[in-house]
Amino acid sequence: MEFPSLITPEIRFWTTIQKFSEIEIQPNTLVLCDIDDTLLHHPTINHSWTFLLSTFFYMQHHVNTGIYNRVQSQKKADQYCNEIYKSVPFQHTDREGFFHMVEESADFAFVTARHEIVKEFTHDNLRSIDIDPEIHKVYFCGNVAKGEYIIRNFDLAKYDHVVFIDDQVPNLENVLLRLNHKDLQLYHFKRDKTDQPVDYYPLPPGFNPMLRFDGDDIVKNEQADSDPL
Repeated sequence: MEFPSLITPEIRFWTTIQKFSEIEIQPNTLVLCDIDDTLLHHPTINHSWTFLLSTFFYMQHHVNTGIYNRVQSQKKADQYCNEIYKSVPFQHTDREGFFHMVEESADFAFVTARHEIVKEFTHDNLRSIDIDPEIHKVYFCGNVAKGEYIIRNFDLAKYDHVVFIDDQVPNLENVLLRLNHKDLQLYHFKRDKTDQPVDYYPLPPGFNPMLRFDGDDIVKNEQADSDPL
C-alpha cells in the first residue's frame, strides 16, 4: 500500500538549491551527500530514461516479432544503455562548489541508494570526475531508507550541524522524520538543465522524432519542427 506524503508543499522544511556553493557550512558540520543527479549526472543513472528505453524496446520487439518477450527486449535496452555509458562522460553538477563544501566541512560522506553490489562501478564513476572514494567514503543504503541508515551508521551527536543533500523528495522527507538533531539542515538539489543539449538523453532509432526526453518527462521536440523537410 502506498501512503500519501505527510509533508505539504506549503511548509518548507528544506531549501532548494542548484549549486553546492549556495550552502553555508558552519564550524563542526557533517555533510551527507547523495550521488546520482546531486553530485554527478549522466543519462544512464536517470531511472525515468532507462525505464522509457525498456518500455520502447519491449513495444518494438512485439511490433517486429508479434511476441511479447521481456527478456529479449531488455537485452536490447541494456545494450543501448551500455553504448551510451561508454560514449558519454560523467559530469559534475557543481565541481568547484563541491570541493569547496568538502573542504569547509568537519566530516563528509556520500549516502547513496545504490546497492553495495555496484561498489566498484560507483567508485569508477567518482574517479572519472576526480573524486577519490578512499578519501570521500561512500555509504550504500540499498533497500534501507536513508534516514534509518544514517541513524544506524553515524554518530550525529558529535557534530554541531548536520547537512543532508539529495535530489529526491522522499529521501528528504524520510531524513526529516527520522533524524533527531538540533541543527539538521536539508537541501533539495535540483540540477540546472537550462543549458543541457536537447539530445542529452539520446533515444534509439525508431523512436518518434517529434518527441524527446528532457530528464523528467517526454516532451515535444521543437528542434524536429524547425528542421527542413
